[in-house]
Amino acid sequence: MRKLFASLFVLLLATFVSLGLLLDWIWEKSNTAQPISQRHVASIALLIDNAQQSTPVLLNELALVNDVEMSLTAIEEAGLDKASIDLIQQQPTVFYDQKGNEHIYTWLAKRQALLVIKLPKSPNFIYKIILAIFFYVVVAAVVWFWLRPLWRDLSKLAQASNAIGQGQFDYPLKISSHSSIIEIANTFKNMQSRIRSLISSHKELTSAVSHEIKTPVARAKFANEMMITKVNNEDYQAAQEYAESISEDLDEIDQLVCEMLNYAKFEHADPKLHLSPVNIADLVQSKINQTQSQYPQIEFKVDMAQPLTLQCDGHFVDRALQNLIINAAKYCQSKIQVSVYVQQKGPSNAFLVIQVEDDGAGIADEDRDKVFLPFSRLDQSRARVSGGFGLGLAIVCRIMQWHKGIAIAEKSKMLGGARFELHFPLATKTISST
Repeated sequence: MRKLFASLFVLLLATFVSLGLLLDWIWEKSNTAQPISQRHVASIALLIDNAQQSTPVLLNELALVNDVEMSLTAIEEAGLDKASIDLIQQQPTVFYDQKGNEHIYTWLAKRQALLVIKLPKSPNFIYKIILAIFFYVVVAAVVWFWLRPLWRDLSKLAQASNAIGQGQFDYPLKISSHSSIIEIANTFKNMQSRIRSLISSHKELTSAVSHEIKTPVARAKFANEMMITKVNNEDYQAAQEYAESISEDLDEIDQLVCEMLNYAKFEHADPKLHLSPVNIADLVQSKINQTQSQYPQIEFKVDMAQPLTLQCDGHFVDRALQNLIINAAKYCQSKIQVSVYVQQKGPSNAFLVIQVEDDGAGIADEDRDKVFLPFSRLDQSRARVSGGFGLGLAIVCRIMQWHKGIAIAEKSKMLGGARFELHFPLATKTISST
């Protein structure tokens, strides 16, 4: 807004100043006659009244020098009333004729006559109108040329909005970096990218949910038919087993719906993070204690060089860490190691890294980019045993994006299984020892 106002103000100021100087010059060129002062008129009248040479010759010379018309008129021939004559006898007086011409009447006492000086006619009204129209046309043209690129960019923005409204989410918006609305255009592009991402995500979500829900529904249908058959054959024990299988399938569908709704919350616009100092050591230990109560057979190890405090949203970081540790517990054999350390990348870039490793089968190199996608379950044969629908790591990835960090999947060199790392970018002042 300030940039637009400044550019328009400077442009109009320069236009007004330039036009003012130009019109003044045109006016002076078109109106060469110089105004005659009252003192000058009195001097001319005194010169003529006391002149010894021929009056007509003197009048012609003075008229030529002063670029006016001069004549002597008797009072009786002037056609003026007594009040006007009395006024003229006291001082030079200006009168206008029917055509708008300006005349100066001066009394010559010795000659007992009136000196009439007809001034040259100034530019007429039409001429003034033409100059005024020229002024406004130039101002309008300048404003139009100033508005043209702005209107062009706004038209592009409107076209892009209509295209997005019709489902063309990849419609290119090309706005010059020097445009007055470049900030609006960048915001629009961010919105466009976000909408495209959300639409794509929802399509993938719908497709994945449809695929995931088909299996338990098919099993439930089959179990229902078998249960009816067993009931007809009075094999109630087998029918009971099929009824329990149907119940398990319904529970799986219910869990899928809950997980889908939970993930949908994370796919919405970035939430307002409630940043506060979080003791990472306490957070890691609490998550390990919770997981160890569920998986008592797993051996946990913690490696932290020093207790660290991180400025973050404790609720979401807690959720991300919980998902990582639960994921490791599901797929490990017997060992999990959690490490926390600060990684320095350059003099001004530091990252707090939370690392979770297990001794499970690990992740193939070609699957490491897929592991953070929604409904990504690389080991389909263990899906029903280990539980989950492949949304936990997708939620971890989203939480890290909110914190301007990254989540990485690698092979654990120490335990041989998978290694997941959470990298939180931080400044020096956000790291402190407790």
